[in-house]
Amino acid sequence: MKIIIQRVHQAKVSVDNKVVSNIGNGLLVLLGITHDDTKADSVYLAQKLLNIRLWPDIQEVKGVTQRKPWMKSVMQMNYDLLIVSQFTLYHKMKGNRPGFHNARGHEEAKEMYHEFIQMVKDGYEQHKVQMGAFGKYMNVELQNDGPVTIAMDSVKDPKIVHKLEKEERRMLKMQQQKRKNN
Repeated sequence: MKIIIQRVHQAKVSVDNKVVSNIGNGLLVLLGITHDDTKADSVYLAQKLLNIRLWPDIQEVKGVTQRKPWMKSVMQMNYDLLIVSQFTLYHKMKGNRPGFHNARGHEEAKEMYHEFIQMVKDGYEQHKVQMGAFGKYMNVELQNDGPVTIAMDSVKDPKIVHKLEKEERRMLKMQQQKRKNN
């Protein structure tokens, strides 16, 4: 699983000239899914996405503005996310033509895409997480902030996968507790 994260002032997705999703300040995320991706990959990248510190901490101290870079996450800023599926992240060049055999099949990828989005929503605020139109031809517009663009891959190390599975169980318990309290 791969994600490309772009810090944006705004972003929107349109299908057939109709806006299906839009956000203000936050992150535009392109998500690629391959054949051997598992739920552990989704958990890992969802946590990284919500916690990666891409914004500065700006404080006024004795009349002087202090700016500490790379200190705040999308959640700490209370910003939005727009997550768009992009199978072309798993391309392999064949001469001058890209091939996409490394991308997961449509139905399985669609299911994993929706699961990933739900994980992000469960870890943050539902209304702050928007999505593209899976499998549709989309126009994606954005206004970069920075620009700041980060590429990230999930891990395949068995030790890390075990740790992620343990973290997933912890997250499920937190979600259950959250539902009980509501």
